[in-house]
Amino acid sequence: MKQKFSFLGVKSPERREASKAILMELRNEKDIQWDFVFNCFEQEEREFHYIACDYLRKVQRKLTHDDLANVKSLICTHSWWDTVDALAIEVGAIGHKHPEIRQSVLPEWSKGENLWLRRVSLIHQLRYKEKTDLEFLASSIQSNLRSREFFINKAIGWALRSYSAVNPRWVIQFCDSHDLHSLSKKEALRKIN
Repeated sequence: MKQKFSFLGVKSPERREASKAILMELRNEKDIQWDFVFNCFEQEEREFHYIACDYLRKVQRKLTHDDLANVKSLICTHSWWDTVDALAIEVGAIGHKHPEIRQSVLPEWSKGENLWLRRVSLIHQLRYKEKTDLEFLASSIQSNLRSREFFINKAIGWALRSYSAVNPRWVIQFCDSHDLHSLSKKEALRKIN
């Protein structure tokens, strides 16, 4: 990642400590401070992007369907797995409160040109466990079966592995009935005995 982005060289524990006071202050505001978030993402150094993601995690309860466009914009800005995966959790929080996004918005992401939006469509349900929308999970995987992109194939496996914790039989049957990339299948079945 050092070849991909500029860094200040501040390690995560120090970054969290240095930003703790301002994030607590911003967290107490009534509305989500999108100007702060976008200002962080406009900075060249990666630590600022991480601070924005840390802030969004702290105000996750406040996120609504109306915030999805802003999160999408961030996913598409300075995109790489580290911030994209953090933002996928926020999409998951929005989807938990507004499951209709799996019919209205996320199907477009799962089939679109942007690999990072496709990745988010695949992994946004990682924390849902037994509440996973299996129809959407299967559809989003099927939309990406022919991908040769490492980050997509890894995400497919990760999503299936996460769901295998509650329903290993479904995951095994899905893997057996679909022509998954070897990386996806290996990741999906890794924790199934």
